Amino acid sequence: MPASQEKISEELRKRNLTKSKIVQLTHPQEVEDNEKCPRCGSNNFQQIKDNELRATKYGGYEVEVNSQKCRICSYNAHKDQALNWKVWFKQFFRKYSWTKLK
Repeated sequence: MPASQEKISEELRKRNLTKSKIVQLTHPQEVEDNEKCPRCGSNNFQQIKDNELRATKYGGYEVEVNSQKCRICSYNAHKDQALNWKVWFKQFFRKYSWTKLK
């Protein structure tokens, strides 16, 4: 046991690693990214186009809504219920969908 501890401490000295650097390497800061699925963490998305009919008093118009659906877990942040407050906040400000008139 002491021999392996000496080998480890010698390797740490060779690489100039302190305790704070080791903690920083083993516990990296999470970067918030809109390009990751909030459910599974994948970045493999499929673009989905839906047509919505928005009716008014004297007529209506079609709107094409583009959203992203995860190919791994099939989570669509635009349609499905929000997982946590961060996803709800982005969903509220339409970060997960894009609309255009058809």
